Amino acid sequence: MRQLLVCVAILSLCGTAFAAAKGAGSRIAAPLAVDVKTDPVLSRLALTEDEVKAIDKLNQDAEAKKAELIKADPPLKGKELADKVKAIRAELLKGIRAALTADQQTKFDAGQTLVADYNAKCKDAGEDKDKLAALKAELEKALDEKVGKVGAAPAAKAPATP
Repeated sequence: MRQLLVCVAILSLCGTAFAAAKGAGSRIAAPLAVDVKTDPVLSRLALTEDEVKAIDKLNQDAEAKKAELIKADPPLKGKELADKVKAIRAELLKGIRAALTADQQTKFDAGQTLVADYNAKCKDAGEDKDKLAALKAELEKALDEKVGKVGAAPAAKAPATP
């Protein structure tokens, strides 16, 4: 269940959307990759330069796989395309988690759960701008408390002992 929530949150965060293409089935309209600097959870994890590079590489690999799906002949459509994108995203998520420390993984999971809850509440709120703004503020506060502040510096590595 936790993996499903995390996957749903990543899907929502990245804005993957499917648009009906005239006569050609569905096409992916949004990027699959997760931007470390703007993602509401990853931007709070105080990632090291090596972790950012690893996540960037995972994103590039996921985008390459998505590009292969788009070029498929015959073109993939509807549920088949959506299922394949979900599989790529799940693989991306698994790779991102593997690139994180145990402490970061715990915070990442907590953050993904908060974002999934936020997305569900937004759906219920409809177009009520005041309610949506309040939900956004609530999410930001919860993420600050459970994950960390945006742009936090990476934890200092323990000095080597002789």
